[in-house]
Amino acid sequence: SASKLAHAVQPASPAEDIPGSRPLDYLVPKLLELLSVPEPTIRVRALQAYNCLLYLLDTSSSSTTNNKKAAISGLRSRNTSMDSERLSSERNSFSGYATSPPPSSLYALTNNSSANIAALIIHMHTFIQQLGALSQDTNGEVRKTIVMSITIIAFFHVSLLEPFFVDICTFMLNALYDAEESVAIESCEYWHALLATADTRRAMQPFLPKLIEALIARLRLSEEQLEYERRVEDEEHRGTKAVSFHSYRASRRRQYAAKAEEEASSTWTLRKQAALTLDTFAKAYAAGDILRHALPIIQHYLSAGNTHWPGSQRPPDASSSASPDPFVQESGMLALGCLSQGCLPAMMMHMPQLVPLWCSSMDAAALPEMRAIVCWVISRYCPLLEQAATGITSDGTLSTETWFTPAQAQEMYLMCVNHVLQR
Repeated sequence: SASKLAHAVQPASPAEDIPGSRPLDYLVPKLLELLSVPEPTIRVRALQAYNCLLYLLDTSSSSTTNNKKAAISGLRSRNTSMDSERLSSERNSFSGYATSPPPSSLYALTNNSSANIAALIIHMHTFIQQLGALSQDTNGEVRKTIVMSITIIAFFHVSLLEPFFVDICTFMLNALYDAEESVAIESCEYWHALLATADTRRAMQPFLPKLIEALIARLRLSEEQLEYERRVEDEEHRGTKAVSFHSYRASRRRQYAAKAEEEASSTWTLRKQAALTLDTFAKAYAAGDILRHALPIIQHYLSAGNTHWPGSQRPPDASSSASPDPFVQESGMLALGCLSQGCLPAMMMHMPQLVPLWCSSMDAAALPEMRAIVCWVISRYCPLLEQAATGITSDGTLSTETWFTPAQAQEMYLMCVNHVLQR
């Protein structure tokens, strides 16, 4: 109600006795109260304010803190057992632990924490309860800020999430399929944060199959992005793209307009974020752990596609037999390129099948974006073919790969280069 909201946001008078001797002892409970008000704008602002306080969880030096803050925000411009039955239920919220008591580890952590974050630690269980209650909020900005809250905690003090790890990871997996792209982008950053330590990488491993499936599913070109890229390409081809020349004394308004235009042309999208996340995971885990889950999905995307998938929230079922969708096939090719850096040696055995696939895709693809992606994929795999053909690695040592003869490697290398040059 309006009276409740007014009371919640009313500042304390100087004469009022604020419980405790630290400002956060008063501020944190007030922000928690605002998370339950009916007005979504207030909920968003309260979450954003709370997120600013969560940066205090980092007790390292100020320079390290600034680097971590930059890492959290710069990705866009980057031993817990799992209950399989709970994961397969695919709940859209993580409120299942809302009635559980606060873990004793929180109290132990409070005793070892500096005074300025004690209030955050004490109220952490309540805060996560609130996030669980809000996880199905109809407002996309609220859901996005919830994901950001969890990501900040994971980045600065991941041990606080340990009692709820399975539920939160399940929630974050479903966030990757959120209708609001900004929510899915923030979810990708959560998975990035968990790559920081060997313990969290091991804890994430049971989630790899569904995570890889979700990331590949989000690689598809959106209609808006496709329209924009084709319009820019057409303007460049016809020579009609507007080019701004600014004199030394150009007005600030014109300079700001040019900067805004440049930023708009490099908008960070869910497709780019998912590709970056898949590429990073391919480097963080053993190639076998990634390829055994990714290759069957990619093979299906490239061979069949599915015209029904773009309108649904889930990727195509491997058993489906719908007519090919070139956009799904293109996303499968992009996924193949994302795996190249982390899984390059392990992909050697597949080269005799991949090279003819790339060449035939360039010859038969009616989609220009498919031909462009194939050229990019070839550029990422060709160094390995060149290495196999010459027998010399990039550092000048002799190669020990024996998947095929140097003559076979040279033939595949030249086939790729010739097809690219023809395009």
